[in-house]
Amino acid sequence: MTTGEATLTRAGGVTFMGHPKGLFYLAITEAWERFSFYGMTALVVLYMVNQLLLPGHVEHIGGFSGFRAALESLFGPLSTQALASLIFGLYSGFVYFTPLLGGMIADRWIGQRNGVVIGALTLAPPNRIAPLTLNH
Repeated sequence: MTTGEATLTRAGGVTFMGHPKGLFYLAITEAWERFSFYGMTALVVLYMVNQLLLPGHVEHIGGFSGFRAALESLFGPLSTQALASLIFGLYSGFVYFTPLLGGMIADRWIGQRNGVVIGALTLAPPNRIAPLTLNH
């Protein structure tokens, strides 16, 4: 028995195929999250093509005409399906790119601790942040 296994057994941890049980739940959760994300890609593009980007709806999206003009200046005239696919592609790209940008900003300018505090404050709902009280 290795030291890691002895420590895990001593702590009362349950293993699954030699790994901590929590790792199994983490892997299953990540698999379902990926399944959901990729399943939603088709649904979001279909929604944009069949509802959102149709005449009569698209005019009510603030700033969309300028956004579409900017995309068409880069890529040429786009059909509704091509535009919807491009919008989702840009969204997906930013989902993967922005954490790298945030990590570089945290490492170079604001520091690890401040980055974690800012991230926690950003993610925490405002009505759930309790005021700091000092009891002496």
